[in-house]
Amino acid sequence: MSVRSVLVLAALAAGYFLAGKAGLSLAFLNPSASPVWPPTGIAEAAVLVLGYRVWPAVLVGAFLVNFTTTGTIPTSLGVAVGNTLEAFTAAYLVRRWANGVHCFERAQEVLKFALFAGGVAPTLSATVGVATLWWGGLAEPGTLGQVWLTWWLGDLGGALVVGPVLVLWSLAPSWPGLRHAVEATLLTALLLWDGALVFTGLSPLGERRYPDAFLTFPILVWLALRLRPRGTATAVALLSVLAAWGTLQGNGPFAREGANESLILLQAFLSVAAVSSLALASAVAERRQTEAALSDTEETLRLAAQAEDDRARLIEAQASERLAQALLHERDEFLSIAAHELKTPVTSLRLFAQLLNRQLAAGELTPELVNRSAEVIDRQSQRLAGLIDQLLDISRIQAGRLDLTRATMDLTEMVSEIVDTTRLRVNDRALIFRGPAKALASVDGERLEQVVINLIENAIKYGPVGSPVEVTVRNGPDVTWDIRVRDQGPGIPLEHRPQIFDRFYQVEATPHNPGLGLGLFISREIVELHGGQLLAEFPPEGGSEFVVRLAALQETADHPESAAG
Repeated sequence: MSVRSVLVLAALAAGYFLAGKAGLSLAFLNPSASPVWPPTGIAEAAVLVLGYRVWPAVLVGAFLVNFTTTGTIPTSLGVAVGNTLEAFTAAYLVRRWANGVHCFERAQEVLKFALFAGGVAPTLSATVGVATLWWGGLAEPGTLGQVWLTWWLGDLGGALVVGPVLVLWSLAPSWPGLRHAVEATLLTALLLWDGALVFTGLSPLGERRYPDAFLTFPILVWLALRLRPRGTATAVALLSVLAAWGTLQGNGPFAREGANESLILLQAFLSVAAVSSLALASAVAERRQTEAALSDTEETLRLAAQAEDDRARLIEAQASERLAQALLHERDEFLSIAAHELKTPVTSLRLFAQLLNRQLAAGELTPELVNRSAEVIDRQSQRLAGLIDQLLDISRIQAGRLDLTRATMDLTEMVSEIVDTTRLRVNDRALIFRGPAKALASVDGERLEQVVINLIENAIKYGPVGSPVEVTVRNGPDVTWDIRVRDQGPGIPLEHRPQIFDRFYQVEATPHNPGLGLGLFISREIVELHGGQLLAEFPPEGGSEFVVRLAALQETADHPESAAG
Protein backbone atom coordinates (compact mmCIF):
# COMPACT_ATOMS: atom_id res chain seq x y z
CA MET A 1 0.00 0.00 0.00
CA SER A 2 1.39 3.39 -0.96
CA VAL A 3 1.97 6.25 1.46
CA ARG A 4 -0.77 8.22 -0.25
CA SER A 5 -3.28 5.41 0.34
CA VAL A 6 -2.33 5.21 4.02
CA LEU A 7 -2.77 8.97 4.39
CA VAL A 8 -6.20 8.79 2.71
CA LEU A 9 -7.34 6.01 5.06
CA ALA A 10 -6.01 7.86 8.10
CA ALA A 11 -7.75 11.10 7.04
CA LEU A 12 -11.03 9.23 6.49
CA ALA A 13 -10.81 7.53 9.92
CA ALA A 14 -10.02 10.85 11.60
CA GLY A 15 -12.86 12.63 9.78
CA TYR A 16 -15.30 9.89 10.71
CA PHE A 17 -14.17 10.03 14.35
CA LEU A 18 -14.49 13.81 14.65
CA ALA A 19 -17.91 13.89 12.93
CA GLY A 20 -19.03 10.98 15.12
CA LYS A 21 -18.01 12.74 18.35
CA ALA A 22 -19.87 15.84 17.18
CA GLY A 23 -22.94 13.74 16.44
CA LEU A 24 -22.85 11.90 19.77
CA SER A 25 -22.72 15.24 21.55
CA LEU A 26 -26.41 15.43 20.55
CA ALA A 27 -27.26 11.92 21.80
CA PHE A 28 -29.95 12.68 24.38
CA LEU A 29 -31.87 9.39 24.45
CA ASN A 30 -28.90 6.99 24.47
CA PRO A 31 -25.17 7.81 24.49
CA SER A 32 -24.65 5.74 21.31
CA ALA A 33 -27.73 6.85 19.31
CA SER A 34 -27.88 10.39 17.94
CA PRO A 35 -30.62 11.94 15.75
CA VAL A 36 -27.87 13.83 13.93
CA TRP A 37 -25.25 11.50 12.47
CA PRO A 38 -23.01 13.03 9.72
CA PRO A 39 -20.60 10.01 9.70
CA THR A 40 -23.13 8.00 7.67
CA GLY A 41 -22.86 10.48 4.81
CA ILE A 42 -19.07 10.57 5.12
CA ALA A 43 -18.71 6.77 5.09
CA GLU A 44 -21.14 6.15 2.23
CA ALA A 45 -19.60 8.90 0.09
CA ALA A 46 -16.08 7.61 0.77
CA VAL A 47 -16.85 4.01 -0.22
CA LEU A 48 -18.87 5.17 -3.24
CA VAL A 49 -16.13 7.50 -4.51
CA LEU A 50 -12.92 5.76 -3.37
CA GLY A 51 -14.05 2.15 -3.54
CA TYR A 52 -14.56 -0.74 -1.15
CA ARG A 53 -10.88 -0.74 -0.15
CA VAL A 54 -11.49 2.09 2.35
CA TRP A 55 -13.70 -0.03 4.63
CA PRO A 56 -10.92 -0.44 7.27
CA ALA A 57 -10.89 3.33 7.81
CA VAL A 58 -14.65 3.33 8.33
CA LEU A 59 -14.40 0.39 10.74
CA VAL A 60 -11.59 1.99 12.75
CA GLY A 61 -13.28 5.39 12.89
CA ALA A 62 -16.61 3.89 13.99
CA PHE A 63 -14.90 1.70 16.61
CA LEU A 64 -12.98 4.61 18.13
CA VAL A 65 -16.09 6.80 18.30
CA ASN A 66 -18.06 4.16 20.21
CA PHE A 67 -15.14 2.92 22.36
CA THR A 68 -14.44 6.43 23.58
CA THR A 69 -18.14 6.72 24.40
CA THR A 70 -19.04 3.38 26.05
CA GLY A 71 -15.57 2.05 26.91
CA THR A 72 -16.47 -1.53 25.94
CA ILE A 73 -14.69 -3.31 23.12
CA PRO A 74 -17.38 -5.88 22.13
CA THR A 75 -20.21 -3.38 21.74
CA SER A 76 -17.95 -0.83 20.06
CA LEU A 77 -16.82 -3.47 17.60
CA GLY A 78 -20.40 -4.61 16.95
CA VAL A 79 -21.59 -1.05 16.27
CA ALA A 80 -18.54 -0.42 14.06
CA VAL A 81 -19.30 -3.54 12.02
CA GLY A 82 -22.90 -2.36 11.52
CA ASN A 83 -21.75 1.10 10.40
CA THR A 84 -19.23 -0.43 7.99
CA LEU A 85 -21.84 -2.79 6.53
CA GLU A 86 -24.13 0.23 6.13
CA ALA A 87 -21.55 2.11 4.00
CA PHE A 88 -20.62 -1.00 2.03
CA THR A 89 -24.28 -1.87 1.30
CA ALA A 90 -25.20 1.67 0.28
CA ALA A 91 -22.26 1.94 -2.11
CA TYR A 92 -22.98 -1.46 -3.66
CA LEU A 93 -26.67 -0.78 -4.23
CA VAL A 94 -26.09 2.73 -5.60
CA ARG A 95 -23.38 1.49 -7.94
CA ARG A 96 -25.51 -1.43 -9.06
CA TRP A 97 -28.85 0.31 -9.51
CA ALA A 98 -28.41 4.12 -9.38
CA ASN A 99 -25.44 4.97 -11.68
CA GLY A 100 -22.82 5.16 -8.92
CA VAL A 101 -21.22 8.56 -8.28
CA HIS A 102 -23.31 9.99 -11.15
CA CYS A 103 -26.56 9.21 -9.36
CA PHE A 104 -27.41 12.92 -9.06
CA GLU A 105 -27.60 13.49 -12.82
CA ARG A 106 -31.17 12.20 -13.18
CA ALA A 107 -34.19 12.60 -10.91
CA GLN A 108 -35.00 8.89 -11.08
CA GLU A 109 -31.52 7.99 -9.83
CA VAL A 110 -31.74 10.56 -7.01
CA LEU A 111 -34.81 8.73 -5.72
CA LYS A 112 -32.96 5.41 -5.98
CA PHE A 113 -30.06 6.90 -4.00
CA ALA A 114 -32.50 8.05 -1.33
CA LEU A 115 -34.00 4.56 -1.15
CA PHE A 116 -30.71 2.62 -1.00
CA ALA A 117 -28.39 5.01 0.88
CA GLY A 118 -31.04 6.68 3.04
CA GLY A 119 -33.54 3.86 3.57
CA VAL A 120 -32.10 0.34 3.16
CA ALA A 121 -28.53 0.82 4.43
CA PRO A 122 -29.46 2.79 7.61
CA THR A 123 -31.98 0.08 8.45
CA LEU A 124 -29.11 -2.41 8.56
CA SER A 125 -26.94 -0.13 10.71
CA ALA A 126 -29.74 0.76 13.13
CA THR A 127 -30.77 -2.87 13.55
CA VAL A 128 -27.21 -4.15 14.17
CA GLY A 129 -26.38 -1.17 16.44
CA VAL A 130 -29.49 -1.39 18.62
CA ALA A 131 -29.16 -5.17 18.89
CA THR A 132 -25.54 -4.73 20.00
CA LEU A 133 -26.50 -2.13 22.61
CA TRP A 134 -29.23 -4.43 23.98
CA TRP A 135 -26.83 -7.39 24.04
CA GLY A 136 -24.21 -5.34 25.84
CA GLY A 137 -26.74 -4.02 28.33
CA LEU A 138 -26.34 -0.43 27.14
CA ALA A 139 -30.00 0.08 26.22
CA GLU A 140 -33.12 -0.59 28.22
CA PRO A 141 -35.58 -2.99 26.55
CA GLY A 142 -38.38 -0.48 26.89
CA THR A 143 -36.47 2.15 24.88
CA LEU A 144 -35.27 -0.03 22.01
CA GLY A 145 -37.94 1.16 19.57
CA GLN A 146 -37.25 4.83 20.27
CA VAL A 147 -33.49 4.25 20.11
CA TRP A 148 -33.86 2.41 16.79
CA LEU A 149 -35.95 5.25 15.26
CA THR A 150 -33.46 7.83 16.51
CA TRP A 151 -30.56 5.85 15.10
CA TRP A 152 -32.27 5.29 11.76
CA LEU A 153 -33.36 8.92 11.29
CA GLY A 154 -29.89 10.16 12.26
CA ASP A 155 -28.29 7.93 9.62
CA LEU A 156 -31.02 8.89 7.12
CA GLY A 157 -30.24 12.59 7.58
CA GLY A 158 -26.51 12.00 7.34
CA ALA A 159 -26.93 9.98 4.12
CA LEU A 160 -29.28 12.45 2.40
CA VAL A 161 -27.82 15.76 3.61
CA VAL A 162 -24.08 15.15 4.00
CA GLY A 163 -23.51 12.33 1.48
CA PRO A 164 -24.64 14.20 -1.68
CA VAL A 165 -22.45 17.21 -0.87
CA LEU A 166 -19.32 15.06 -0.52
CA VAL A 167 -20.07 12.96 -3.65
CA LEU A 168 -20.86 15.96 -5.84
CA TRP A 169 -17.82 17.97 -4.74
CA SER A 170 -15.57 14.94 -5.28
CA LEU A 171 -16.33 14.92 -9.00
CA ALA A 172 -14.28 16.91 -11.48
CA PRO A 173 -15.35 20.51 -10.86
CA SER A 174 -17.05 22.49 -13.60
CA TRP A 175 -16.69 25.96 -12.22
CA PRO A 176 -19.52 28.33 -13.13
CA GLY A 177 -19.05 31.76 -14.56
CA LEU A 178 -19.02 34.89 -12.42
CA ARG A 179 -22.67 35.65 -13.09
CA HIS A 180 -23.76 32.16 -12.06
CA ALA A 181 -21.53 32.24 -8.97
CA VAL A 182 -23.04 35.56 -7.86
CA GLU A 183 -26.54 34.19 -8.42
CA ALA A 184 -25.73 31.04 -6.40
CA THR A 185 -24.33 33.12 -3.55
CA LEU A 186 -27.36 35.39 -3.42
CA LEU A 187 -29.84 32.51 -3.56
CA THR A 188 -28.00 30.62 -0.82
CA ALA A 189 -27.93 33.76 1.32
CA LEU A 190 -31.66 34.21 0.73
CA LEU A 191 -32.28 30.60 1.80
CA LEU A 192 -30.24 31.08 4.99
CA TRP A 193 -32.06 34.33 5.75
CA ASP A 194 -35.36 32.53 5.32
CA GLY A 195 -34.06 29.66 7.46
CA ALA A 196 -33.06 32.12 10.14
CA LEU A 197 -36.58 33.53 10.16
CA VAL A 198 -38.09 30.06 10.46
CA PHE A 199 -35.66 28.25 12.80
CA THR A 200 -33.98 30.90 14.99
CA GLY A 201 -36.96 32.79 16.36
CA LEU A 202 -36.50 35.96 14.30
CA SER A 203 -39.99 35.58 12.86
CA PRO A 204 -42.97 36.37 15.11
CA LEU A 205 -44.52 33.11 13.93
CA GLY A 206 -41.76 31.10 15.60
CA GLU A 207 -42.98 31.92 19.10
CA ARG A 208 -46.38 30.38 18.39
CA ARG A 209 -44.85 27.21 16.87
CA TYR A 210 -46.70 27.67 13.61
CA PRO A 211 -45.76 25.08 10.92
CA ASP A 212 -43.92 27.68 8.85
CA ALA A 213 -41.09 25.37 7.73
CA PHE A 214 -42.82 25.15 4.36
CA LEU A 215 -41.75 28.77 3.72
CA THR A 216 -38.28 27.47 2.83
CA PHE A 217 -39.60 25.35 -0.05
CA PRO A 218 -40.19 28.15 -2.60
CA ILE A 219 -36.56 29.21 -2.23
CA LEU A 220 -35.43 25.58 -2.39
CA VAL A 221 -37.39 25.21 -5.62
CA TRP A 222 -35.84 28.41 -6.94
CA LEU A 223 -32.39 27.07 -6.04
CA ALA A 224 -33.08 23.76 -7.75
CA LEU A 225 -34.28 25.52 -10.92
CA ARG A 226 -31.32 27.86 -11.14
CA LEU A 227 -28.38 25.98 -9.60
CA ARG A 228 -26.75 22.68 -10.37
CA PRO A 229 -27.27 19.69 -8.03
CA ARG A 230 -23.97 20.45 -6.29
CA GLY A 231 -25.03 24.00 -5.40
CA THR A 232 -28.44 22.79 -4.29
CA ALA A 233 -27.00 20.06 -2.05
CA THR A 234 -24.55 22.53 -0.50
CA ALA A 235 -27.31 25.03 0.24
CA VAL A 236 -29.45 22.31 1.87
CA ALA A 237 -26.49 21.24 4.05
CA LEU A 238 -25.96 24.83 5.24
CA LEU A 239 -29.66 25.17 5.97
CA SER A 240 -29.49 21.92 7.98
CA VAL A 241 -26.73 23.30 10.22
CA LEU A 242 -28.67 26.50 10.82
CA ALA A 243 -31.94 24.61 11.44
CA ALA A 244 -30.32 22.17 13.89
CA TRP A 245 -28.76 25.01 15.89
CA GLY A 246 -32.01 26.98 16.01
CA THR A 247 -34.05 23.92 16.98
CA LEU A 248 -31.65 23.08 19.81
CA GLN A 249 -32.17 26.64 21.05
CA GLY A 250 -35.89 25.88 21.29
CA ASN A 251 -36.88 27.85 18.22
CA GLY A 252 -38.71 26.94 15.05
CA PRO A 253 -41.69 24.74 14.20
CA PHE A 254 -40.00 21.48 15.31
CA ALA A 255 -38.91 22.57 18.78
CA ARG A 256 -40.43 20.35 21.44
CA GLU A 257 -39.85 19.82 25.15
CA GLY A 258 -37.37 17.04 24.46
CA ALA A 259 -34.31 17.81 22.34
CA ASN A 260 -34.24 14.28 20.88
CA GLU A 261 -37.84 14.53 19.67
CA SER A 262 -37.15 17.99 18.21
CA LEU A 263 -34.16 16.76 16.25
CA ILE A 264 -36.03 13.67 15.03
CA LEU A 265 -38.79 15.84 13.57
CA LEU A 266 -36.22 18.18 12.05
CA GLN A 267 -34.32 15.30 10.45
CA ALA A 268 -37.50 14.04 8.81
CA PHE A 269 -38.18 17.50 7.38
CA LEU A 270 -34.60 18.03 6.19
CA SER A 271 -34.50 14.58 4.56
CA VAL A 272 -37.67 15.33 2.56
CA ALA A 273 -36.34 18.79 1.63
CA ALA A 274 -33.01 17.34 0.51
CA VAL A 275 -34.54 14.61 -1.67
CA SER A 276 -37.14 16.93 -3.22
CA SER A 277 -34.72 19.73 -4.09
CA LEU A 278 -32.03 17.32 -5.36
CA ALA A 279 -34.52 15.46 -7.55
CA LEU A 280 -35.78 18.73 -9.02
CA ALA A 281 -32.25 20.07 -9.57
CA SER A 282 -31.27 16.81 -11.27
CA ALA A 283 -34.33 16.94 -13.53
CA VAL A 284 -33.49 20.51 -14.52
CA ALA A 285 -29.85 19.61 -15.13
CA GLU A 286 -30.93 16.62 -17.21
CA ARG A 287 -33.21 18.85 -19.27
CA ARG A 288 -30.39 21.32 -19.82
CA GLN A 289 -28.08 18.52 -20.91
CA THR A 290 -30.74 17.24 -23.29
CA GLU A 291 -31.26 20.71 -24.73
CA ALA A 292 -27.51 21.14 -25.10
CA ALA A 293 -27.23 17.75 -26.79
CA LEU A 294 -30.10 18.63 -29.11
CA SER A 295 -28.49 21.97 -29.86
CA ASP A 296 -25.18 20.25 -30.58
CA THR A 297 -26.97 17.70 -32.75
CA GLU A 298 -28.80 20.44 -34.63
CA GLU A 299 -25.56 22.32 -35.14
CA THR A 300 -23.85 19.14 -36.29
CA LEU A 301 -26.70 18.41 -38.68
CA ARG A 302 -26.65 22.00 -39.91
CA LEU A 303 -22.92 21.86 -40.52
CA ALA A 304 -23.31 18.46 -42.17
CA ALA A 305 -26.11 19.78 -44.36
CA GLN A 306 -24.06 22.85 -45.22
CA ALA A 307 -21.07 20.67 -46.01
CA GLU A 308 -23.28 18.43 -48.12
CA ASP A 309 -24.68 21.47 -49.93
CA ASP A 310 -21.17 22.79 -50.50
CA ARG A 311 -20.11 19.37 -51.71
CA ALA A 312 -23.15 19.15 -53.99
CA ARG A 313 -22.45 22.60 -55.39
CA LEU A 314 -18.81 21.66 -55.91
CA ILE A 315 -19.81 18.41 -57.62
CA GLU A 316 -22.36 20.30 -59.70
CA ALA A 317 -19.76 22.89 -60.66
CA GLN A 318 -17.26 20.18 -61.50
CA ALA A 319 -19.90 18.29 -63.46
CA SER A 320 -20.86 21.46 -65.30
CA GLU A 321 -17.23 22.14 -66.06
CA ARG A 322 -16.71 18.57 -67.28
CA LEU A 323 -19.90 18.82 -69.33
CA ALA A 324 -18.77 22.10 -70.83
CA GLN A 325 -15.38 20.61 -71.64
CA ALA A 326 -17.05 17.54 -73.11
CA LEU A 327 -19.34 19.70 -75.22
CA LEU A 328 -16.40 21.79 -76.40
CA HIS A 329 -14.46 18.65 -77.22
CA GLU A 330 -17.51 17.18 -78.94
CA ARG A 331 -18.03 20.40 -80.89
CA ASP A 332 -14.38 20.55 -81.96
CA GLU A 333 -14.43 16.89 -82.95
CA PHE A 334 -17.67 17.39 -84.85
CA LEU A 335 -16.36 20.44 -86.68
CA SER A 336 -13.20 18.53 -87.56
CA ILE A 337 -15.16 15.53 -88.88
CA ALA A 338 -17.75 17.70 -90.63
CA ALA A 339 -15.09 19.83 -92.28
CA HIS A 340 -13.26 16.74 -93.48
CA GLU A 341 -16.39 14.97 -94.71
CA LEU A 342 -17.75 18.06 -96.46
CA LYS A 343 -14.39 18.84 -97.97
CA THR A 344 -14.13 15.45 -99.70
CA PRO A 345 -17.16 15.71 -102.02
CA VAL A 346 -16.52 19.41 -102.61
CA THR A 347 -12.95 18.65 -103.64
CA SER A 348 -14.13 15.91 -106.00
CA LEU A 349 -16.67 18.27 -107.58
CA ARG A 350 -14.03 20.96 -108.08
CA LEU A 351 -11.52 18.54 -109.57
CA PHE A 352 -13.92 17.15 -112.12
CA ALA A 353 -15.25 20.62 -112.94
CA GLN A 354 -11.67 21.81 -113.56
CA LEU A 355 -10.96 18.67 -115.61
CA LEU A 356 -13.99 19.29 -117.80
CA ASN A 357 -13.01 22.94 -118.30
CA ARG A 358 -9.47 22.01 -119.32
CA GLN A 359 -10.61 19.28 -121.70
CA LEU A 360 -13.23 21.60 -123.16
CA ALA A 361 -10.66 24.39 -123.69
CA ALA A 362 -8.25 21.94 -125.32
CA GLY A 363 -10.95 20.50 -127.55
CA GLU A 364 -10.33 17.02 -126.08
CA LEU A 365 -13.70 16.53 -124.36
CA THR A 366 -15.00 13.02 -125.06
CA PRO A 367 -18.35 11.36 -124.29
CA GLU A 368 -16.61 8.87 -122.00
CA LEU A 369 -15.08 11.66 -119.91
CA VAL A 370 -18.42 13.48 -119.76
CA ASN A 371 -20.22 10.34 -118.60
CA ARG A 372 -17.56 9.53 -116.01
CA SER A 373 -17.53 13.10 -114.70
CA ALA A 374 -21.32 13.20 -114.54
CA GLU A 375 -21.35 9.98 -112.48
CA VAL A 376 -18.78 11.34 -110.03
CA ILE A 377 -20.50 14.71 -109.79
CA ASP A 378 -23.87 13.00 -109.16
CA ARG A 379 -22.47 10.62 -106.56
CA GLN A 380 -20.59 13.33 -104.70
CA SER A 381 -23.55 15.70 -104.87
CA GLN A 382 -25.74 13.03 -103.29
CA ARG A 383 -23.15 12.48 -100.63
CA LEU A 384 -22.90 16.21 -99.96
CA ALA A 385 -26.68 16.49 -99.81
CA GLY A 386 -26.81 13.58 -97.37
CA LEU A 387 -24.25 15.22 -95.07
CA ILE A 388 -26.14 18.48 -95.15
CA ASP A 389 -29.41 16.65 -94.38
CA GLN A 390 -27.80 14.98 -91.38
CA LEU A 391 -26.53 18.33 -90.08
CA LEU A 392 -29.98 19.83 -90.49
CA ASP A 393 -31.59 16.86 -88.73
CA ILE A 394 -29.24 17.04 -85.77
CA SER A 395 -29.97 20.76 -85.37
CA ARG A 396 -33.73 20.06 -85.51
CA ILE A 397 -33.40 17.29 -82.91
CA GLN A 398 -31.45 19.53 -80.53
CA ALA A 399 -34.02 22.30 -80.98
CA GLY A 400 -36.95 19.87 -80.57
CA ARG A 401 -38.31 20.73 -84.00
CA LEU A 402 -38.09 17.33 -85.70
CA ASP A 403 -41.78 16.85 -86.53
CA LEU A 404 -43.53 13.83 -88.00
CA THR A 405 -46.30 13.69 -90.59
CA ARG A 406 -47.98 10.38 -89.92
CA ALA A 407 -50.10 8.31 -92.26
CA THR A 408 -51.18 4.70 -92.41
CA MET A 409 -48.61 2.89 -94.52
CA ASP A 410 -47.83 -0.66 -95.56
CA LEU A 411 -44.36 -1.39 -94.15
CA THR A 412 -43.96 -4.41 -96.43
CA GLU A 413 -44.53 -2.32 -99.54
CA MET A 414 -42.33 0.56 -98.35
CA VAL A 415 -39.36 -1.58 -97.31
CA SER A 416 -39.67 -3.74 -100.45
CA GLU A 417 -39.39 -0.63 -102.64
CA ILE A 418 -36.36 0.57 -100.68
CA VAL A 419 -34.67 -2.83 -101.17
CA ASP A 420 -35.46 -2.82 -104.90
CA THR A 421 -34.09 0.70 -105.31
CA THR A 422 -30.94 -0.09 -103.37
CA ARG A 423 -30.45 -3.32 -105.35
CA LEU A 424 -30.24 -1.27 -108.55
CA ARG A 425 -27.41 0.80 -107.10
CA VAL A 426 -25.45 -2.11 -105.63
CA ASN A 427 -24.33 -4.80 -108.02
CA ASP A 428 -22.02 -6.80 -105.74
CA ARG A 429 -24.51 -7.44 -102.98
CA ALA A 430 -27.35 -9.93 -102.52
CA LEU A 431 -30.19 -8.04 -100.89
CA ILE A 432 -32.81 -10.43 -99.50
CA PHE A 433 -36.22 -9.21 -98.39
CA ARG A 434 -38.92 -11.11 -96.53
CA GLY A 435 -42.17 -9.75 -95.19
CA PRO A 436 -45.88 -10.41 -94.72
CA ALA A 437 -48.46 -9.65 -97.37
CA LYS A 438 -49.37 -6.48 -95.52
CA ALA A 439 -47.99 -4.74 -92.43
CA LEU A 440 -49.89 -1.56 -91.65
CA ALA A 441 -48.53 1.05 -89.24
CA SER A 442 -49.02 4.76 -88.60
CA VAL A 443 -45.68 6.32 -89.58
CA ASP A 444 -44.00 9.24 -91.29
CA GLY A 445 -43.04 7.48 -94.52
CA GLU A 446 -40.25 9.86 -95.47
CA ARG A 447 -38.58 9.73 -92.06
CA LEU A 448 -38.96 5.97 -91.69
CA GLU A 449 -37.52 5.48 -95.18
CA GLN A 450 -34.53 7.56 -94.08
CA VAL A 451 -33.99 5.16 -91.16
CA VAL A 452 -34.27 1.98 -93.24
CA ILE A 453 -31.96 3.31 -95.98
CA ASN A 454 -29.38 4.25 -93.34
CA LEU A 455 -29.47 0.76 -91.79
CA ILE A 456 -29.20 -0.97 -95.19
CA GLU A 457 -26.31 1.25 -96.31
CA ASN A 458 -24.50 0.57 -93.01
CA ALA A 459 -24.97 -3.17 -93.50
CA ILE A 460 -23.56 -2.90 -97.04
CA LYS A 461 -20.75 -0.62 -95.94
CA TYR A 462 -19.46 -2.79 -93.08
CA GLY A 463 -20.20 -6.25 -94.50
CA PRO A 464 -17.76 -8.28 -96.64
CA VAL A 465 -17.98 -7.71 -100.39
CA GLY A 466 -20.53 -10.09 -101.91
CA SER A 467 -22.06 -11.11 -98.57
CA PRO A 468 -25.88 -11.02 -98.36
CA VAL A 469 -27.86 -8.43 -96.44
CA GLU A 470 -31.18 -9.67 -95.11
CA VAL A 471 -34.06 -7.23 -94.67
CA THR A 472 -37.16 -8.59 -92.91
CA VAL A 473 -40.52 -7.28 -91.80
CA ARG A 474 -42.19 -9.54 -89.25
CA ASN A 475 -44.30 -9.61 -86.11
CA GLY A 476 -42.63 -8.28 -82.97
CA PRO A 477 -43.74 -8.68 -79.34
CA ASP A 478 -46.90 -7.04 -78.00
CA VAL A 479 -48.61 -6.16 -81.31
CA THR A 480 -45.63 -4.57 -82.99
CA TRP A 481 -43.83 -4.82 -86.32
CA ASP A 482 -40.09 -5.43 -86.52
CA ILE A 483 -38.08 -4.18 -89.48
CA ARG A 484 -34.83 -6.15 -89.25
CA VAL A 485 -31.62 -5.49 -91.19
CA ARG A 486 -29.00 -8.25 -90.83
CA ASP A 487 -25.46 -8.22 -92.22
CA GLN A 488 -22.76 -10.88 -92.28
CA GLY A 489 -19.95 -8.55 -91.26
CA PRO A 490 -17.48 -8.88 -88.38
CA GLY A 491 -20.00 -7.45 -85.91
CA ILE A 492 -19.35 -4.73 -83.38
CA PRO A 493 -16.75 -5.29 -80.63
CA LEU A 494 -18.23 -5.72 -77.18
CA GLU A 495 -16.59 -2.58 -75.78
CA HIS A 496 -18.11 -0.42 -78.54
CA ARG A 497 -21.71 -1.64 -78.28
CA PRO A 498 -22.91 0.73 -75.50
CA GLN A 499 -21.86 3.74 -77.61
CA ILE A 500 -23.12 2.89 -81.10
CA PHE A 501 -26.16 5.21 -80.80
CA ASP A 502 -24.15 8.18 -79.50
CA ARG A 503 -23.69 11.31 -81.57
CA PHE A 504 -20.55 11.47 -83.73
CA TYR A 505 -19.55 7.97 -82.70
CA GLN A 506 -18.08 5.63 -85.32
CA VAL A 507 -16.83 2.14 -84.66
CA GLU A 508 -14.45 2.45 -87.58
CA ALA A 509 -13.88 5.65 -89.55
CA THR A 510 -11.71 5.11 -92.64
CA PRO A 511 -11.55 6.58 -96.13
CA HIS A 512 -13.63 3.58 -97.25
CA ASN A 513 -16.18 4.08 -94.46
CA PRO A 514 -16.67 7.85 -94.25
CA GLY A 515 -19.40 9.64 -92.34
CA LEU A 516 -20.22 11.98 -89.48
CA GLY A 517 -21.26 9.29 -87.01
CA LEU A 518 -24.78 10.69 -86.88
CA GLY A 519 -26.77 8.10 -88.81
CA LEU A 520 -27.66 5.76 -85.95
CA PHE A 521 -28.23 8.64 -83.53
CA ILE A 522 -30.68 10.35 -85.90
CA SER A 523 -32.33 7.02 -86.74
CA ARG A 524 -32.93 6.25 -83.08
CA GLU A 525 -34.41 9.71 -82.49
CA ILE A 526 -36.79 9.27 -85.44
CA VAL A 527 -37.92 5.83 -84.28
CA GLU A 528 -38.45 7.03 -80.70
CA LEU A 529 -40.52 9.94 -81.99
CA HIS A 530 -42.74 7.26 -83.51
CA GLY A 531 -43.06 5.71 -80.04
CA GLY A 532 -40.90 2.77 -81.10
CA GLN A 533 -37.46 1.36 -80.42
CA LEU A 534 -34.25 1.00 -82.38
CA LEU A 535 -32.36 -2.04 -81.09
CA ALA A 536 -29.05 -3.70 -81.95
CA GLU A 537 -28.67 -7.47 -81.71
CA PHE A 538 -25.59 -9.56 -82.25
CA PRO A 539 -26.28 -13.18 -83.22
CA PRO A 540 -23.80 -15.77 -81.93
CA GLU A 541 -22.99 -16.87 -85.49
CA GLY A 542 -21.65 -13.37 -86.26
CA GLY A 543 -22.70 -10.15 -87.90
CA SER A 544 -25.09 -7.49 -86.62
CA GLU A 545 -28.84 -7.11 -86.77
CA PHE A 546 -30.60 -3.79 -86.23
CA VAL A 547 -34.31 -3.84 -85.35
CA VAL A 548 -36.83 -1.04 -85.86
CA ARG A 549 -39.81 -1.90 -83.64
CA LEU A 550 -43.04 0.02 -84.29
CA ALA A 551 -46.60 -0.29 -83.07
CA ALA A 552 -48.73 -2.34 -85.49
CA LEU A 553 -52.28 -1.61 -86.53
CA GLN A 554 -54.27 -4.54 -85.08
CA GLU A 555 -55.90 -5.72 -88.31
CA THR A 556 -52.55 -6.62 -89.91
CA ALA A 557 -50.62 -7.89 -86.90
CA ASP A 558 -51.02 -11.59 -87.78
CA HIS A 559 -50.45 -11.69 -91.56
CA PRO A 560 -48.13 -14.49 -92.77
CA GLU A 561 -44.78 -13.59 -94.25
CA SER A 562 -43.92 -13.50 -97.93
CA ALA A 563 -40.45 -13.45 -99.43
CA ALA A 564 -38.69 -11.47 -102.12
CA GLY A 565 -35.10 -11.89 -103.16
